[in-house]
Amino acid sequence: MVLWSPTTKLAYVVELTVPWEEGVEEAYERKKNKYSDLAAEASQNGWKISIFPVEVGCRGFVAISTTSLLRKIGVKGRSLQQAVKSISSIAEKSSNWLWIKRKDPIWAAR
Repeated sequence: MVLWSPTTKLAYVVELTVPWEEGVEEAYERKKNKYSDLAAEASQNGWKISIFPVEVGCRGFVAISTTSLLRKIGVKGRSLQQAVKSISSIAEKSSNWLWIKRKDPIWAAR
């Protein structure tokens, strides 16, 4: 996802990763490096780019990177707590749904 302001020439590049909890740090570094060339090119054109790889573990763990992004865009206090709780719950429910559907014939290789 890209959030940008042409007036201030500021852009946030956000990419979500849903790793196993053990892979959070590796996922962060991989995604951060993925956009470094884009950020350098945008910077040469007068833009300030912030890259935000965010991770939410498949079992509902919300990484610090995710809460940092929420704070950066102005989510604070109770709204921040509710957002983190919702994100965690959605990730866990989604992973559970995928697990339940893993043997569904419609998902079989064709």
